Amino acid sequence: MKTRTDIPRSLWPRVVYLAAAGLVAATVASLTLLKSSFSVGGLWNAQAHNRRSVDLVPFNGFVDAPVWYGPVVNTLGNLALFVPVGFLAVLLWRTFTRPDPSRPA
Repeated sequence: MKTRTDIPRSLWPRVVYLAAAGLVAATVASLTLLKSSFSVGGLWNAQAHNRRSVDLVPFNGFVDAPVWYGPVVNTLGNLALFVPVGFLAVLLWRTFTRPDPSRPA
């Protein structure tokens, strides 16, 4: 009986991509759901995010921003959060749809 405890070389990308996807998912979830717990320098005030609201006017945050840099920080922050999600989605899709060379056909 043959037992292997190490991960085959062809599975390493899958393990690394899944670990990175888990880390990115945890980061996105914590920064979006727990935003009122974090305070980053002068970028945002944690107490301002304890209020819940629904904006029914599209792009009202750009027109009626409380500070001039608010829309820029919001847009760049969303890009910084969600670009890795798309990048990892492509990597995971390619990795898991490609046949595994270590498996017999």
